[in-house]
Amino acid sequence: MANALGTTLAGSIASRKEASESLKLFLIPGFAAGLTTFSSLSFFIVELPPIEAAFFAGLNLLLSLSILGALRKSK
Repeated sequence: MANALGTTLAGSIASRKEASESLKLFLIPGFAAGLTTFSSLSFFIVELPPIEAAFFAGLNLLLSLSILGALRKSK
């Protein structure tokens, strides 16, 4: 449900011509993507056994930080 809400929110924000670029950049990757990512991570952590949940959470954190680091270096 949160993934559908986040995607719908991102699409509606992106289609608004009156919204500024900085507002779109804050709301789409900041809020809408955060909502969908957090809901997915929460779901897997609750549904998986504790060892697998810890592995998945750690892997998610490692990949997220690696992607952010790569994007930062590309600027």
